[in-house]
Amino acid sequence: MALLESLIQFIQSLGYSLNSVAAQIWVTIESSEAGITLDDILGAIETHFDVRPPELAGDIADCLDKLQRMGLVHSNGPGGSNPSGLGKK
Repeated sequence: MALLESLIQFIQSLGYSLNSVAAQIWVTIESSEAGITLDDILGAIETHFDVRPPELAGDIADCLDKLQRMGLVHSNGPGGSNPSGLGKK
């Protein structure tokens, strides 16, 4: 969790905030040593939120896009917001 706290502080220093969905996404990515797919992230966090899967998938894709543009995660595959695999930088 120290890494998550550091990430939150870093993002806040840039003038952004990390909402509960983004925090759960980060924890899910962090717990996957070999990388993780968008579908795997959706499956891991959909039980934590009362949101329809298509809406949650869109929120996850938007969040991953922002984290990628900030250089905090990278895509291991094609597709931009629908990568075949994601990992921390």
